[in-house]
Amino acid sequence: MVAKLFRSASFLSLTLAAPVIAATALPASAAAQSETRAISDLGDGLYRWTAGNYHSFFLVHDEGIVTGDPLSKEAARWLRGELRTRFPGKPITHVLYSHNHPDHAYGGEELDDGATQFVAHELAAQAWVLTKAQVRMPDITFADSFTLALPGGDHVELQYWGTNNGRGSVSMLMPEHGTLHVVDWITLGRLPYLDLKGYDVVGAIASIRAVLDDVEFSRFIGGHADMGGPEDVRRSLAYLETLHEGVLDGIIAGQSLEEIQGSLDLSEFSDLKMFDEWHDDNIAGVYRQLVDNEYLQMRPEVSTPE
Repeated sequence: MVAKLFRSASFLSLTLAAPVIAATALPASAAAQSETRAISDLGDGLYRWTAGNYHSFFLVHDEGIVTGDPLSKEAARWLRGELRTRFPGKPITHVLYSHNHPDHAYGGEELDDGATQFVAHELAAQAWVLTKAQVRMPDITFADSFTLALPGGDHVELQYWGTNNGRGSVSMLMPEHGTLHVVDWITLGRLPYLDLKGYDVVGAIASIRAVLDDVEFSRFIGGHADMGGPEDVRRSLAYLETLHEGVLDGIIAGQSLEEIQGSLDLSEFSDLKMFDEWHDDNIAGVYRQLVDNEYLQMRPEVSTPE
């Protein structure tokens, strides 16, 4: 494990069923449409919380509360109010960032109780500095893995698996709860978003394979879409593998994007949400990555479509 302190700033400009215990529809802000917010009790102090189409988690321990991504300023402010009401006297001890993307990471300052420690992978922190992100910077960064040991015996194990979606994207395992949390590069019960913006598809496939080989868990919480278990993660992997292989073979055969979109058979995954809506976009995203990143159409053995 490699961990280090990072310069702290309040604001730096550089499908498992679970009972829902709170749901609130809120008016739209200037930055977002109205969204439903909810807290689901998963048992033994672990909760999933939702803001619109986004999910995060929090874990209550003997001396306070650990949260995942803040999701947005408005969502984090709502969550902090809920935590104060439900768990009076329990401070937020840690905020754990999943990766650098602002639609998950922004709003952390709303969860800062003064002594709160913010944790992120070093690549996420570097990306925020380089892009002058207005995000609550982490106090602790790490290169490979970081284990947070909590009073009472719970642990949260953060692990970097390589490039997959965004910068410094990590998994979070809560072994005492058999629960794995991953944001964006594993999505259950639904296709990946549109044209896979932010993805490294080859890296995501490698990361998911490694997770399935190396991590023991029975429950999965994603940053979007459904909860589930290891078999659901395997199906998500199978979809990405089939999508990538089909687009790759089409390009090598000299097909255009439109020809691949019309001929690639992904019907075994047609039960996944947004299949009809995002099928062509998913193909286009993989096509773009293979053509732009791998220079496939510059290979002499690959015919360029007319």
